[in-house]
Amino acid sequence: MKSVLIVLLSCLWMACATSQPATHADTSVSGAAAQTRDGSSFEKAIVIKASNEMDGIAQEYKWIEKHYPGYKKGSQSLVNHNGRAYDVLQFTDAQGVGHEVYFDITSFYGKW
Repeated sequence: MKSVLIVLLSCLWMACATSQPATHADTSVSGAAAQTRDGSSFEKAIVIKASNEMDGIAQEYKWIEKHYPGYKKGSQSLVNHNGRAYDVLQFTDAQGVGHEVYFDITSFYGKW
């Protein structure tokens, strides 16, 4: 079941990367706390607020495109950590440098 969900999310990732991204805010924190949310770890994960998987995944790619224009897709992993759901996306930036970004997807995980 978990592997099927990962495959479905990966397919959505590929589809959403070419579709129109969602327009609502991609983080639930503000001020100094928002500045520390760079996606570099579970603790600094980008918090995605969405009502369903399609919008949530679109927000992930919107965030990556904004911060890493010209990126090349890599892999996506679904991870449960401390009772929360995370997407961990790996990709290469326009200069060829590899990156891994953590997104907290608890708000929309499992909602179609």
